[in-house]
Amino acid sequence: MGVQLLDKLGFNSDFDSTAPGTRRKAPVRIAIACAVYAFSAPMVGWTQTNIWADLFVLGELWMWTSTNPSAYARHATRARFERVGATLVATLGWVMLGLFYWFADTNSVSRPIAVALLAGVILYAQKSCDKTPIHMAATAMPPGMLLIALPFTAHLPPFQTIAFECAILILVGFGGSSAILGLKGWADLKAANEELIDERETARAASRAKSEFLANMSHEIRTPLNGVVGVVDVLSRTELSDEQHRMLDIVRESGATLERLLSDVLDISRIEAGRIEIETRAFVPADAVRAVMALSAMRATEKGVALVADIAPELEAAAMGDVVRVKQILGNLMSNAVKFTEAGEVRLTAGPCEHNGCPALRFEVKDTGVGFDASDKDRIFGRFQQADGSITRKYGGTGLGLSISRQLAALMGGELDCVSEPGKGSTFSLVLPFEAAPQAAGDIQPLHAATAAQDLEPAVAAEGESMAQNRPMRVLLADDHPVNRKVVELILGGAGVELTSVEDGKQACEAFQPGAFDIVFMDMQMPVMDGLTAVRLIRAREAVEGMRTPILMLTANALPEHIAAGDLAGADGHLAKPISAAALLAALDKARAFAGEQQAKAA
Repeated sequence: MGVQLLDKLGFNSDFDSTAPGTRRKAPVRIAIACAVYAFSAPMVGWTQTNIWADLFVLGELWMWTSTNPSAYARHATRARFERVGATLVATLGWVMLGLFYWFADTNSVSRPIAVALLAGVILYAQKSCDKTPIHMAATAMPPGMLLIALPFTAHLPPFQTIAFECAILILVGFGGSSAILGLKGWADLKAANEELIDERETARAASRAKSEFLANMSHEIRTPLNGVVGVVDVLSRTELSDEQHRMLDIVRESGATLERLLSDVLDISRIEAGRIEIETRAFVPADAVRAVMALSAMRATEKGVALVADIAPELEAAAMGDVVRVKQILGNLMSNAVKFTEAGEVRLTAGPCEHNGCPALRFEVKDTGVGFDASDKDRIFGRFQQADGSITRKYGGTGLGLSISRQLAALMGGELDCVSEPGKGSTFSLVLPFEAAPQAAGDIQPLHAATAAQDLEPAVAAEGESMAQNRPMRVLLADDHPVNRKVVELILGGAGVELTSVEDGKQACEAFQPGAFDIVFMDMQMPVMDGLTAVRLIRAREAVEGMRTPILMLTANALPEHIAAGDLAGADGHLAKPISAAALLAALDKARAFAGEQQAKAA
């Protein structure tokens, strides 16, 4: 009961929150007191002024000690009571000075000064002490009660006394009501602020839950998709009829579409959460264009659409930027151009330009496809939107690609725009800021990519001597999912490798010996011991032996933070599931080549 009463009076965190401000304003109060002292001593007398000064100093010293953070840390309730006591002492000092002015006989202005002085204390309470009732009462009540009583000591005619009293009541009432309204406003503001904080935390929790859900769903979807894509790759290398090959192509294309949709949804989620990170490193824009053209070549050939690349010589020089995002945008534009073009050509033009008065790169993807109306321009850049949004639309797709591409362009400081005309094709233009790389293009190392095994960095030291004996490559695979292990086994079955499969990171560490394997494929999310922990332990053991085996994270965890975590643990690359036979075999070739290099260096 007592605790509840104290809380209602304001002995709570709200009262504590004003302590730093009260402590911080001490120099201002002291400066005002010095000025008042110098002004008051000649008018009310040195003795009376010194009495007030003593009370003021006592109150300020007590206030300084009671607002000390360490005092709250030791005993908050005691510090609150002491602070109220200090406030009362300081206030009574000012009230006493007002009385000295009121009863001074020096001149006729002393009483107006007394009223102004006491009214000032009330206004100070209304302005600075309205966050808790106890603070407001301790500061405003003494001068308010005195002001109400003073007219009856003035020995004025009854009518003047009543008029004076009414004026005082209006003044006190204004100050008191303002303080009460301020207190209520503070309480309302605090409640609204707490509500906003709760809503913000709820939104953050929802965002985190959504991100975790999408990450988990990405992992869970990629795992069975890895089985589909991997087995299809294996089957495609066997003897099949033309009809069976066509059916496999359908399955392969469906798997690629599903993977693309999954990546798009994850990108949208990360953009919404502000978690997309734009990397800045050296790359050759011309190489990026050629890589994108190569990816679109097969589909264009199947449709009989010509692909043309016009690359300015300036793009052979190295630039700074996020090559992965550049290729993602250009790849999406090229994919759309080929998809919506039945005959003619798709032309990708790349060259230097100026954007907002600064050097930039301009990429144009022009097709002779179906085109669209100008009124559909905003529509196609929306999420899940296409120019043909009817239920009978001819072309599939989710409509996420262009929305993601435009937002990625904006994040890189550029812009993505388009012009089109029905039946005459479309031109999409991507403009990105250009900054020359500090190193020559020929010195640029292959960029680390999440799904490209050929980008495995040469941080490898396999046992070259045994490789010279043309023995089979020895591969260690750690994956907790039996389907994933079977897919890798099927893909590597015809590659003449010695495959050792384990189910978790602990078993991988037990099976691994420095120099015993030529490459390690490590899943990230496994029971008993996760892949990152296993990689760190393996690297620690290798450091003692002075050897290094290539380790690739082979995982359905494909977000940028997962790639960064693998790099930090000591992995040499990241292969995101679903994994293709070509990527897996390319990793083996890379490891074999690096092992040969190590052997040559040793010789």
